[in-house]
Amino acid sequence: MDYDTRFMEKALEKAFSVVGITSPNPPVGAVIVKDNRVIGCGATSKFGGNHAEINALQNSSSSTSGAHMYVTLEPCCHYGKTPPCTKAIIEAGITRVVIGVIDPNPLVCGRGVSQLKDAGIDVYIDEVYRASSQELLMPFQTYIEKRRPRVIHKAAMTLDGCTASQTGDSKWISSASSRAVSHRLRSLVDAVIIGKGTYQADNPRLDVRENLVNQDSVSRLQNDSYLFSRLIGADFIVQKHSPMRVMVGMPDSFENRELFYDDNYLIVCTERAERCRVPEEISSDKVISLTAKGSEFIHELLQILYSRGVMMVMVEGGARLTTSFFEADVIDSFLYFYAPKVVGGGLPLFFGAGRKLISESKPAHIKGIATVDTDISVYGDLI
Repeated sequence: MDYDTRFMEKALEKAFSVVGITSPNPPVGAVIVKDNRVIGCGATSKFGGNHAEINALQNSSSSTSGAHMYVTLEPCCHYGKTPPCTKAIIEAGITRVVIGVIDPNPLVCGRGVSQLKDAGIDVYIDEVYRASSQELLMPFQTYIEKRRPRVIHKAAMTLDGCTASQTGDSKWISSASSRAVSHRLRSLVDAVIIGKGTYQADNPRLDVRENLVNQDSVSRLQNDSYLFSRLIGADFIVQKHSPMRVMVGMPDSFENRELFYDDNYLIVCTERAERCRVPEEISSDKVISLTAKGSEFIHELLQILYSRGVMMVMVEGGARLTTSFFEADVIDSFLYFYAPKVVGGGLPLFFGAGRKLISESKPAHIKGIATVDTDISVYGDLI
């Protein structure tokens, strides 16, 4: 393992350690090296706090003059919640900066590199780890460029594509280790979205619990994804972070209460708020009423989450909700678990007419395939 590779891997580890807790800032890792020895590490703080570069500088155990910095994202060069990182890097006497990926934010986007170079600092874009750095940046890029959260669809299904039997029974299609991987993913997103049907049928809590994955049962069949490799890996550490719970639609009753264990939730419905049968203990500011329907409703829902600084959401709803997201063309990524079971006729993954021709299908870029216990897990992007 060469000099740059070793330290860029450490910077990626630092960035991954804060995925899900920095929004709407991107998760970034920074490592400072002097005389081939790490003297400081840092990751992005929660929104409003220090960026990774500043934390690494402040955590340094010795003088940073003449040191090298490895950072997964181009350092910022503008004043926002915090001063520009380029200024701090220059003042610290850093002589070389290795960057994973250029910042897509128009306020930066190459300007950070230019400022560092103008100060006489050697700047190098690491081609080996660019894809991994880019993958961790994708929610932020979607947030900046499309002005909405990035959407990942998670589902477990039988080999014949059913997410439940005709009676609605779905516990448990996937294995315990697959469910643990799902909880790991849940710990990385800002919000989880379900429909009222899932709420009524499953009484879900949607917090982060299970973490143990039987590593003896994990076999990587294809792996082009840093994120996927970490999700199924042995060294995953779940952050003490549970995402916002979002329920779409107004249920017939609120007898199920697991979803409301704290105030980090939203109910988004199409009915007028004054007509919704909401218990007194559920605050009115937790209920949002939209007049839009179909794809327009989904886009407005994502705009609401965007305005609240949500960069990445996971859709765990049933077929109708999933179909609404698909028809709105906003599903960016997927994590599917296929269990070695055939139910022979049950509830499908999607519920709708779909595309008329196979040639009109949404192509998928599969980035990772693995067996987890007896299940096959598939991770990738819709293009």
